[in-house]
Amino acid sequence: MTLARLTSLTGAVWGLLLGGLAAYQAMALAAGVSWLYLFGDSPWPAAAGPAILALGGLVFAAVLTGCSLAGARLGRRAEAAGATE
Repeated sequence: MTLARLTSLTGAVWGLLLGGLAAYQAMALAAGVSWLYLFGDSPWPAAAGPAILALGGLVFAAVLTGCSLAGARLGRRAEAAGATE
């Protein structure tokens, strides 16, 4: 296994952890803003729930992708510098 692939997988593991936390925070923020400023205690529209979940999924995917790409870049730079596993 190359060093770039190993660091990319390590970045993906970090992305799973950080992506889950970031997605939860984004959904909590979206729900809080929606409750405070948009809908309040009135009945929420049916599309609000799926929209908040979609936002969380997008944030999760972005963080996972970013961490994986950062790990791969770090691994390629380390391989270019002559590092081994």
